[in-house]
Amino acid sequence: MLDVVLRPYQEKMMGDIRDAMRSHRRIAVRLQQGGGKSYLIAAMALRSMARGNQVLILSHRRQITAQNHGIFENLGVKPQVITAKTKNISKDEMCNIAMSQTLMSRATKHEHVRELIRGCRVVLIDEGHLQWNDWIFDLVADDAYVIGFSGTWSRSGKQKQLGLLYDTIVSGISAPELISMGFIVPSECYGFDAPDLSDVDWDYHSGDWNQRQLAMKFRDRTRYGGIVNEWKRLAYNTKTLVYTTSSEHCVELCQEFRDGGIYAKYILSRPMPQTDDELSGTRSAVLREFESGGLKVLLNVDILGVGYNNPSIETVILDIATESYPNYSQKGARGGRPAAGKTHYTLLDFGDNVRKFGSPEYDRQQVLWHNELKGGGIASTKECPTCKRLIHLSYRICPFCGHKFLTEKEIYEVELVRIAEQVTQPTEKESLQSYVARCILDGRSTNWILVNICIKNAQNPKKAFMEAIEIMRTKHGKAISPQYWYFFKKNILKNKLKK
Repeated sequence: MLDVVLRPYQEKMMGDIRDAMRSHRRIAVRLQQGGGKSYLIAAMALRSMARGNQVLILSHRRQITAQNHGIFENLGVKPQVITAKTKNISKDEMCNIAMSQTLMSRATKHEHVRELIRGCRVVLIDEGHLQWNDWIFDLVADDAYVIGFSGTWSRSGKQKQLGLLYDTIVSGISAPELISMGFIVPSECYGFDAPDLSDVDWDYHSGDWNQRQLAMKFRDRTRYGGIVNEWKRLAYNTKTLVYTTSSEHCVELCQEFRDGGIYAKYILSRPMPQTDDELSGTRSAVLREFESGGLKVLLNVDILGVGYNNPSIETVILDIATESYPNYSQKGARGGRPAAGKTHYTLLDFGDNVRKFGSPEYDRQQVLWHNELKGGGIASTKECPTCKRLIHLSYRICPFCGHKFLTEKEIYEVELVRIAEQVTQPTEKESLQSYVARCILDGRSTNWILVNICIKNAQNPKKAFMEAIEIMRTKHGKAISPQYWYFFKKNILKNKLKK
């Protein structure tokens, strides 16, 4: 039997999927980018065919369809590839590969195409979280298995919830584990302020910004110059993939790179005749130039997101803003494929996406229903003050430059020392706050300090109390409430004065 050689964790996933198939027929499979999703799909297809099952493989991009087809051809298998130009579609082929949109269009017109779909016992969907594929669930047989594969199982807004399509999620290996095995490389993230989006409308259907208004916010020649300068400073001469918000934005930023002496081109879904001759060309020719190394900087809007694999990418620029984690992850992680000598890739984010979602390699909660995403599953980040990289909030030491982050307690102690040393001249009178800071550093208890400053300021003890607690903390590190004065006055200060 022909088969695909899988990595050990992929074989484990195959076992987990088979276990899920015993009780479910609509299964979402979570596998991180770089985890070998295409080979897992091919292996499942071949093993299903060996059992006599007709298989359909769907994807939403031409390059993904070609990639899936190439895997089978290398194994000597000739699947039926259904494109807009395909004639004489057979409903009896054991293995069928198609672009989702194309097959949907053919199915609406031809009964024999619908018969082909109903005859497939196993339907495998590459990037199954995308809406492009929802239609297939209405045409497959009730007893067919529909298995979607993606690294980003979540939807937002008024999109059909994934729980209406899939019954369960089978989760695979995490991104940190893939990094430790050398199958993907980590990112080094730098964040820059996004434009002010406070007056941009919300698209409730997609659960994201209004794209037309968003694009206008990002089209600014001053910003373009800043992007090029930051690229020169942090990622000069690296192979770079850039994402923009619109065709106009894409062309203008490409020209800015050109004006800065950088050889850059763009690709768009629709041509821009006025600039194509100089800055672009046919999509296939530009991609070949980029992949061969002749082109350093390639700009696009949304073409090279899901499914585009190019291990030579060293830098990703996000000149976009999104509230969609799948959109962010699919673009931001495009540099994660390993290559010889590649230890990491650089992510330059000009839309506050990393601060919002965390680095692309951090795991995030995957859900089929909106309301299951409690807290967003977001990995919080902070900026290292030394190297300016964005890193996970939990890091005590920057993994890139070694900067040590102080704990809240350490920061508090540093501040106390600063306050305690405010008296610089022997003739100066020590301030109340300096006295309090010095007492805290000496290990005096909270109530001891408060009693003493009230006695020292007997004419207005409440004022002294309120001034003192501005810099005091409880043993748990919390600020002291002004309401504590009433308890303190009645139960502590009064008793102390009696003695």
